[in-house]
Amino acid sequence: MFQQDYILRQIQEIIQVIARIIGLREEGSYEEARSHIETALLGVWNVHRNDLLDLSEERLNELCIVEGAFHTQFAIALADLLKEDGAIYEEEGKFFHAGESYKQARVINTLVLSMSNEIPFDIYDRIADLDDAISRNEAEV
Repeated sequence: MFQQDYILRQIQEIIQVIARIIGLREEGSYEEARSHIETALLGVWNVHRNDLLDLSEERLNELCIVEGAFHTQFAIALADLLKEDGAIYEEEGKFFHAGESYKQARVINTLVLSMSNEIPFDIYDRIADLDDAISRNEAEV
């Protein structure tokens, strides 16, 4: 029970961080937004952004396991952090880096489809948006 409460609190905190990152990105405070992304990645998943981009699908799956089972909310939060990271790089015109983040976010969302029994209703829209973002950034590189 205590572990479940802790996990729910962590998810709530991640959602708040993502909201803050979106606000900072919209303000153009890219460095501060990236700092929040890095802090969240280290604090929750114990991984740096650059290392995260190099992980295999299997290793990404392991990052989303909580108490021995794939945890959909953790996976979606991780994908959302990477999507925001990609959006920041895209707005800065750093299309290669944006594409890297979008691609890993897409991998994580496809893991949700294959590993979870509680699939979010908008998962296909999330994947389609990431496909569009990947294509858009590849065209710019």
